Amino acid sequence: MLGAVFSSTFAGQVISRTGTYKLITIGGMVLTVVGMYLFSHLSAETSKLTLVEYMVLLGLGIGVSFPIYTIVVQSAYDRSKLGVVTAAIQMFRSTGSTVGIAVMGSLMNNALAERLANIALDPFVQAVQKVNPAAPLTSLNTNTLQGFLSPAGQQNRQRRRRSRANSRPRSCISSRPSGKPWRAPSPGSFTSPRSS
Repeated sequence: MLGAVFSSTFAGQVISRTGTYKLITIGGMVLTVVGMYLFSHLSAETSKLTLVEYMVLLGLGIGVSFPIYTIVVQSAYDRSKLGVVTAAIQMFRSTGSTVGIAVMGSLMNNALAERLANIALDPFVQAVQKVNPAAPLTSLNTNTLQGFLSPAGQQNRQRRRRSRANSRPRSCISSRPSGKPWRAPSPGSFTSPRSS
């Protein structure tokens, strides 16, 4: 985020002083493509410092790109059409974001469904099945997983936990660590502390 703020401010200053924007636009696109390429190679072993570096690089590219396209389109039209042009930019940006999110969400769900179809072959699942054969890990699907991770699913889990805790029988007699029940001492076994 800081990279995007810094680069958009820098790009705006350069454009207002020089009047040229083509090189900055190309540079922003190159930074964005490189940042996305680096993001595609993230793994569980990626360090936090490397992740921050990739995020800053991507933020620099996006920060340069966003305001420039508005400036370019506004400078291409007459002053009387600035409102229409700016509104059109925002509309196409919002439409692209909506369609992009829908497409990427469906691709992710399909990839998740394919991986869950072969979950029984996963070494972790096989190890869990050896320890607890009743664990329902092999019958997972995207709907079950989504229901489990949703806020309603989390609330259901908490309710079930509470009801299980409340349904356990509680003993009136506490047990000692040795396993023998606790017994009250006889009245004569108390000794009063002596004051010195």
